Amino acid sequence: MKKLFLLFIPFLIYGCITLANSKDIKLVGSIKSNIYHKTDCRFVRIINPRYLIDFDSPEEAIKKGYRPCLICRPPTKGDK
Repeated sequence: MKKLFLLFIPFLIYGCITLANSKDIKLVGSIKSNIYHKTDCRFVRIINPRYLIDFDSPEEAIKKGYRPCLICRPPTKGDK
């Protein structure tokens, strides 16, 4: 039971962070990749919370060298 609980801790932490900042966070990525996602993308769930990086706009993500996810298709350069 303890192992099962430990598996869900990262998801609980990310969920709390996302809910607390849901109005501010539009896009996220991992510091270990060069891809940014919508916050509801299925790949965001597998990113370790300590590697998450938040972006205020697609321009910010692109400026930092990230590209849009091909699955969730986040906005690019001012698209909403």
